[in-house]
Amino acid sequence: MRHILEVQRCHFVHGLSREATARSVGIAKGSVTNVLQRFAASGLTWPLDPAMSV
Repeated sequence: MRHILEVQRCHFVHGLSREATARSVGIAKGSVTNVLQRFAASGLTWPLDPAMSV
């Protein structure tokens, strides 16, 4: 779960590219793409609702 939130933070808050996000988080670029695609499909928005439990 930590990687998922870190990917979102790097992408949405810092505006990093998928490649830069992958390097920063220490995961594959394809994994970053997968996380961002699933987030988009979920219908959630960034920033996340503070009431959501992590």
